[in-house]
Amino acid sequence: MSEGYGIIITSPADNSKPIDPGRHFNVWGKITHTSPIPDDAVLSVELYSASGELLRHTSQDRKNNNNVFAYHPAMTAYPEQMDPGRKKLVEFGFPELMVRDMADPYASLRDATIKCWYNDDVFKSFIVSGTDTAHGMLLDDGINYTDENGEPYTALGRGVYTVRVTLAKKDGAVLAQKEFDITIGDRREQALCRFNPVSHRARMTEWCAEIGCDISNDTLTGYLEPYLGKWLYHMGLLKMYIANDIPFYNVENVHMFVYLMQPDSTSYSCELPFLQLNRRVGDEEHFFTYHYDIGEAVLEKDGQKGKILRFRKGEYLYICRVDSVSETARENVYSLGGEYVTAHHTDKNDIALDADEKFAVTGVIRPREQDPALFELLDDNTYAFRGKPDELEYVFTCGDFARREKRLPLMTRVKGGEEVGSSALEFYNVFTPSPEWRGKTVKVSISVAPEVAAEIELRFK
Repeated sequence: MSEGYGIIITSPADNSKPIDPGRHFNVWGKITHTSPIPDDAVLSVELYSASGELLRHTSQDRKNNNNVFAYHPAMTAYPEQMDPGRKKLVEFGFPELMVRDMADPYASLRDATIKCWYNDDVFKSFIVSGTDTAHGMLLDDGINYTDENGEPYTALGRGVYTVRVTLAKKDGAVLAQKEFDITIGDRREQALCRFNPVSHRARMTEWCAEIGCDISNDTLTGYLEPYLGKWLYHMGLLKMYIANDIPFYNVENVHMFVYLMQPDSTSYSCELPFLQLNRRVGDEEHFFTYHYDIGEAVLEKDGQKGKILRFRKGEYLYICRVDSVSETARENVYSLGGEYVTAHHTDKNDIALDADEKFAVTGVIRPREQDPALFELLDDNTYAFRGKPDELEYVFTCGDFARREKRLPLMTRVKGGEEVGSSALEFYNVFTPSPEWRGKTVKVSISVAPEVAAEIELRFK
């Protein structure tokens, strides 16, 4: 090896964490050098078995190679105005879409041995596990990579492997080389949760450590790192990303946290349906569901901090709190800053409300086991499914007086006027008190179905 050249591995970030069986993985890193890198240098990444057999290999012999099939039809969530001509995507060197000849991209699109890119500072490549579901993958990745001869790969099995990254001159003289071991194996615990907004992310990071779940910060293949300024979220190859995300949940125990489960999020539209189809959601010994007791990590208006609770056995609906709200409060909308809230009532044993003021009830719904026939796997690896909670029934009872209302089980959170996201398993419903309630206690029953119900009492002044 030549002095003045070096390789630093950035992904996998922590080699002590296992790579889940049935998913591809990135090998990314930095190139250090005190002399220029030859323009025709070769960057290669190889995967060896414990016995030394070469199992996977990929290489790039052209620095800043721009043969990136940026307009592959499977690219999603990538608006043209975000990156005109997709020039930044090409400059980024998205290895999943590297091809030999842009005049005929499909001729080499599936060839996994060329999925590598480098410039003077960094390199990016990825290792394919298996070609498709027929060869051991949980889901097809949308491209179905093969070796250079068009032969399919069988998914990599559990075990210890060695990765070798080499930067060499065209004549084979090695400039720099780095080897490290990785393990493909099973995790026992996995968290199913969202990581925004900031206060919730901080609490989830702590919680995952408490329950023994690793948080993987490595970018999954198919996903694009946020590199375009204000455009902080763009999925890229959605089908591939999901195919490599799902193996995280093919584990013994799953811990689901009900917070900001957006209807179009992978958490709600992919991971939860996958678990439903594997008949896991109803297994209370291996599928655990949690929520905040007051509905938020922090109630910014008064600084209250939420405690994490696990749904009790057989419990599917939980009322978190009741808010006194102003006339400007909106149905199904909660502002994290509390702009429309005059008071949070989190002591549910004693909720005293002003009979002249609107109030909002907020709570969470635990997912139930559903009939697999209700789910359909779509072409992009998301699921269409029926049986979602689509209506809440409220019954307000005060003496002989009963008032019934039906509301949408939904909460949209906003911050500073900007939408943070909507949740399909939470609700924020705003009501105006009836004149008959003044000076009395009202029992409130909320139900999605007979077995999904909860009650609370409100005292009106």
